[in-house]
Amino acid sequence: YAIYWPEDSTWDDDAVSSVQRNRVTFMRYLTKIADQVVALISEKHANSIVWAEESQDASMDVDTDDESDRLFTFQVAKTHEQEENVKCRTGFKIHDMKIINSLTAPDDLSVDPASLAPRLVPGEGAIGFMNSTYIPAHETLGQINDTKEAFALRQFIEKGSFRLSESLSESAFEILLKHGLGQRVPTVFGTLKEHRQYVNQTSQGSRKIKEDEMDEELRTQNPLLVAALSKEMADVVVHNFSTVSRDQMLDSSCRDADYARCSELLANLTEIYPLLATWRHECADDSKLRSVGKKSFTSRKEKLLAMRDALDGHPDLSEEEQRNLLDAADIATRTREVQSQAGMVSKIFGAVKDSLVPPVFNLQDRQDVQPEKISDAQFLCSLPSLVDKYPILSELAEEAMSIAHEHFSAGIKALANKTARNLEDSQRNDFKKSLRLQVEHDKKASLDTSRATFLRDFGDRLVREKYK
Repeated sequence: YAIYWPEDSTWDDDAVSSVQRNRVTFMRYLTKIADQVVALISEKHANSIVWAEESQDASMDVDTDDESDRLFTFQVAKTHEQEENVKCRTGFKIHDMKIINSLTAPDDLSVDPASLAPRLVPGEGAIGFMNSTYIPAHETLGQINDTKEAFALRQFIEKGSFRLSESLSESAFEILLKHGLGQRVPTVFGTLKEHRQYVNQTSQGSRKIKEDEMDEELRTQNPLLVAALSKEMADVVVHNFSTVSRDQMLDSSCRDADYARCSELLANLTEIYPLLATWRHECADDSKLRSVGKKSFTSRKEKLLAMRDALDGHPDLSEEEQRNLLDAADIATRTREVQSQAGMVSKIFGAVKDSLVPPVFNLQDRQDVQPEKISDAQFLCSLPSLVDKYPILSELAEEAMSIAHEHFSAGIKALANKTARNLEDSQRNDFKKSLRLQVEHDKKASLDTSRATFLRDFGDRLVREKYK
């Protein structure tokens, strides 16, 4: 830009001819070299200027119809030559706080500091200054919420130019592969596909091996666990039925198991799996360990109670008469003609009445006497004293006790195996859940590494040449 600083009397009407000539010359030069001219004049000179309300060209009435009929002759003559001289003086500086002229070199060496200098900006009505500031290159990330149908996505992957981020998720990467991403870089994708298949196969194989190891460990643990539960339930039965034998209720493997190891195993497993404590309490309260619900046992129980009542009512019977009475009871039981203990007493005496000496029985013996009701626990506990009192009932008592042992043994075995299976299922489920998380974590890490390597090394191949 150019700044013309005229002489003091330049704009005066009575200025000398040399000043007037300089004024015209500089104004002509300024209009030639500048798109815009801004004149700064004093208030005095501004008031002395007579502004024309209408230009002469606008006031002229031109007859366009006659213009073609008129001829004008012009003659240009040079009257006298005048020498035009320009005097240069020391320039000046203008300081404006709005103009920032910082030539500090940016960190980017490819940027010329001079390109950051302020610039004059021309305009139709005014001029201005433009300041330049260096802004380092940076990425602006924005989320594009654009839902594409499968066909549109496939077309975009096939023909579009794009670059994939290394932080692309596995699910998003799978979608892109499903819709043709591998066809853009088939050679590289083949290697990637083989590696991902290897990762999947390795994960499945590792999972299968660890599951087999867990099953083997559970099979090894099962005998000791069943023995521990069986011993615990046998203790419950002995507590409820003091006359039964613990060893007769347990098989050889359970009897031979170390009691200390069994107790330690149950304590450790219960601490890890609190639900085991609930199952153990349920087993202890199970009806199989509280009573003997077998018909064969009930039949012998009724027979023994009936014989006890009969013998207690006739303590003077001889051994032969007691034997006949017991045989009659056997006949009554086999024919199933008796439905209650009281009825059995009458039937027994009725069956042997004719073979016994008449004075032994009288009329009152025919009356049905209801025996007191007795629980299985009370009954079994009374057998030793009953056999001591009436040795003839020893064989029948042994049968009842044997049936009770068989019942308790079967119940203990069933409950112990059921509880062990429940615990093993719980252990297996917990292990598989933990194993699945671990395998998926390892698999994800391997897939993430392969995916990041693929995107980092070959992501630029997805950019078309004209966009590079």
